[in-house]
Amino acid sequence: MGSLASISSILVPVGDNSNTGLAVDIGHVLASEHDAWIDIIHVIPDDAPDRIQTRAEQYVAAAIDRLGSAKRVNTWIVETDDTTATIAEQTEFYDMTVLGASQKGRLQRLLFGSTTDTVFSTASQSVAMAITAENWAIQWRISTV
Repeated sequence: MGSLASISSILVPVGDNSNTGLAVDIGHVLASEHDAWIDIIHVIPDDAPDRIQTRAEQYVAAAIDRLGSAKRVNTWIVETDDTTATIAEQTEFYDMTVLGASQKGRLQRLLFGSTTDTVFSTASQSVAMAITAENWAIQWRISTV
């Protein structure tokens, strides 16, 4: 638990965050390096309207397109009223979770919280946070339990 030496499963939550694409790319690299499978997940509210369901399908499809040659990929759209808790709970079943860093400002995260920050701090397994810097450099923050 919490080791990067042996990764067999990777969870990548996707959404409208601009760092999501980078998270998918990092998940793909890790999966290729460790011959691991990737699960792409998007969470929507219970009884979401059709437009939300359609958008969820688009996020998942975009991730699949980005993965290109990845061989072992599962996708799922989960309906629940607590996105953060659902993703945090799912981290228990994966060796690694790769998240796109929050796009909210510090004050907004302090006042309203952030799914990314909460999952990062409460995950029961390793988490990598992908951040696209202005100069397109990749930064990582890895939490290991």
